[in-house]
Amino acid sequence: MQLLAALWLFVASGQPATSIRIPGSVRDATGLALPGATIDVDGTLVAVSNDEGQFEIALADQARVTVRVFVPGFESRETVVSVGSGTRLDVVLSVGRVEGRVTVVAPPASQRVERPFELDPVQTYRTPGAQADLFRTLQTLPGVATTNEVAGLFVRGGDLSEVLVSLDDGVIAHPYGYETPTGGFRGAVDPLLVRGLTFSTGGFSARYGNALSAIVDLHGLERSTTQQISTTFGLAGASASIGAPVSTRFDVRAATNLTFSRLLFAVNGSPREFDPPPGGWDGSAGFGLSMGRAGRVKGFALVQRDRVGVELEQDAFVGWLRSSARHRFLGLRWDGALGRWLASASLGADAYERGTSAGVLDLTNTDRVESWRVDLDQRNDGAIRWRVGANGSVAGTTMAGSVPQKGGDLGGVSGHAPFDVNVGDWFGGTYLEATTTAGALSITSGARIDRFGQAESTSIDPRLNVRVDLGRARALRFATGIYRQAPGAAYYDRERGASRLPPMEAIHYVAGYEMGHETEGFYLRAEGYLKDYRRLPLEDATIGYSWDGYGSARGLDLFSQWLVSLDRELDTIRDYLEIERIRFGERLDFMIQAEGDALHVSVPPFLLQPLVENAVKHGIEPYSRHGDVRVTARLNGSRLHVTIADTGDGLDAGGPTGTGRGLELTRRRLHAIYGDDAQCLRAERCGDGFAIDLELPVRPDVH
Repeated sequence: MQLLAALWLFVASGQPATSIRIPGSVRDATGLALPGATIDVDGTLVAVSNDEGQFEIALADQARVTVRVFVPGFESRETVVSVGSGTRLDVVLSVGRVEGRVTVVAPPASQRVERPFELDPVQTYRTPGAQADLFRTLQTLPGVATTNEVAGLFVRGGDLSEVLVSLDDGVIAHPYGYETPTGGFRGAVDPLLVRGLTFSTGGFSARYGNALSAIVDLHGLERSTTQQISTTFGLAGASASIGAPVSTRFDVRAATNLTFSRLLFAVNGSPREFDPPPGGWDGSAGFGLSMGRAGRVKGFALVQRDRVGVELEQDAFVGWLRSSARHRFLGLRWDGALGRWLASASLGADAYERGTSAGVLDLTNTDRVESWRVDLDQRNDGAIRWRVGANGSVAGTTMAGSVPQKGGDLGGVSGHAPFDVNVGDWFGGTYLEATTTAGALSITSGARIDRFGQAESTSIDPRLNVRVDLGRARALRFATGIYRQAPGAAYYDRERGASRLPPMEAIHYVAGYEMGHETEGFYLRAEGYLKDYRRLPLEDATIGYSWDGYGSARGLDLFSQWLVSLDRELDTIRDYLEIERIRFGERLDFMIQAEGDALHVSVPPFLLQPLVENAVKHGIEPYSRHGDVRVTARLNGSRLHVTIADTGDGLDAGGPTGTGRGLELTRRRLHAIYGDDAQCLRAERCGDGFAIDLELPVRPDVH
């Protein structure tokens, strides 16, 4: 095979001789990035390309150097470069010659045995009633109950405290803002600060411990590859954010939000009285660092302040429930490879302080949780896939003040009593899981060994998940397991609490049927569940609390959705462009063209709409001249190719500009839905305008 390589040099003159930074990239002949490429300059290794195939090197201005680029399995490229201001190295390598015979046996596409819900942050803005909040969006899913118009998650009969929330595996002990006993008015994490989440409502795997009912696993943002700046202002608040690559390996991002609801209530009115109205601010910062073969590291920090006063009428009490809170979270995560294992390690630190007052209730609460986690996932394609890991946390809680003698008696009719809690606790555990597939049957079996410090208790809990493939995108799923969680610190009140309690226990039984794919066409999911509780804290006049409490929850959850065909999506776009043509008159023409077979492909609803709106905003609106918007779609085997083009100068032109947030949100939505199978979203200059190319997988078994 002959070497095919292209080296593009853009050289500008007139700069003084000095050291300058030269960016570059390494790709194969199909345009895919080649990470791990070594770049030698005059025989000296100076750089290695990152996960996106990009690199940056420092060279003396006006120098002539010999650059050699090498990737195992590809023909190396060596060339002489004249360095100048504006020089860029973009190298394309061809696959090297291979002698002999190679036999490749591909296993059948594997299906995930466990079946959590996966949520793209963009869905929070498209879900009616979610108010652009992650937790309110989760409340719309089956099995989740809502109370008192707040964002708390009560899953399949479980309490709010039975849901484990983490960000990149760092535990967030207080995931709500403007917190109340039933949750909070909003989630503490802004949707645009994460790239997605998984939500398991029961029967989750042995990877998770110290949780009775559900798991909310938030996934932090990956590295920023382009600079993005955004600001928003509304009746209820304002926000600003920035994300930018510092180098080919390192990026930073920051965001801040300010809440001022007085203006909102002044315009729209308020359903209830507030004093003070909900208000506060939060700030966050993060970074990403690619270390080549040593893996990648990312960190995240969050600081929040909030306050609220709510008019409350409860029994004999009529007055105000006021609270204020301060919240801090720090998280650090590493991902890499150790031989044949994919590895990850994370650290988290969460600190929370809250003051609450209502009638005779006057309580100050301080919580802190430091958590850690290590996971290894075997990446071979053998008959059994192994996963092993360990995790733990150290927690401390202080609660001091006065509380009603009887629960809910805020007016103090039955008197009040001092409340004093100072509890330190720890938890640690390890797990082992194995997944095997035999024909239509896939089984993940595992077990956890956990130690609970305050309870002085050790447990061994089995977990089992089974999937039976029925063909034609249909499957049966079964799950069961024993789950334990340490009781909350409030049960250890020095005045009337317990001295020791064993871990609470629940046994899950889940059986379900699903049809279709969540990413395409019609999808149906039905799950029946039974959850038996044991060893729940129960108030006792002698010892404060016993562990004689028990209970159960059972039910049937139904969930269905469907994705529109490309034909319907294009009809929506055509209607939108017709309206815009009335607005712009002769300044706008458009063309929509799609092959017949492509029209029947299922796509996520409103996937193309924001891209077409971008084309009008940046390609038509800023200019007085005539412009075109063109949308074309075609099938190429099992891939759908869509192009949205306009005759403007693009997002990076010197004239009116945008933040690029629409493109970034679309990229993240595609990744959340299709994973790595739809990463070909490219925005580039094309002829006399700007074009966005989109490539999606098409599955033939969707009907």
